[in-house]
Amino acid sequence: MTRRRRAGLAMAGIGGVLTLLCGWLLIDSVATSLAAWRGGAAEVRVGGGDAAMAVALPILLALAIWGMLAAFHDGPFVTRIGNAIAVVAIVAVPVGIAGSWAVRNWAEHALATSGYARCDTERTGRFLTIVLCRHPAAPARS
Repeated sequence: MTRRRRAGLAMAGIGGVLTLLCGWLLIDSVATSLAAWRGGAAEVRVGGGDAAMAVALPILLALAIWGMLAAFHDGPFVTRIGNAIAVVAIVAVPVGIAGSWAVRNWAEHALATSGYARCDTERTGRFLTIVLCRHPAAPARS
């Protein structure tokens, strides 16, 4: 097996494993938050990392596909695809960070209509997680 083929297969393996891991974490996190909200839990956590994972997921999938392509084909077309993936990954970093803020902000406003208000924030890795607590409706004024 040539060095180029081994490198392509390694890249495909890394991209595939990271795609599966990222997808699993994203689905689990979003499902947990939605279940808590729909179930009327006293506390709902909304992580900013969910947006970053959603942005990274297609890039990791493209990396896996490109690695398989690079393992079995060679040429300028494969190089252009690799360069395009690199450019998209560079652009995706600020998009993921901005998306993190936007998702947290949107969730806070959406959950406010259901009687939730921000009661805490936690830092999980790079991204801030907001904790929204259910507040009982204020009594009607007469």
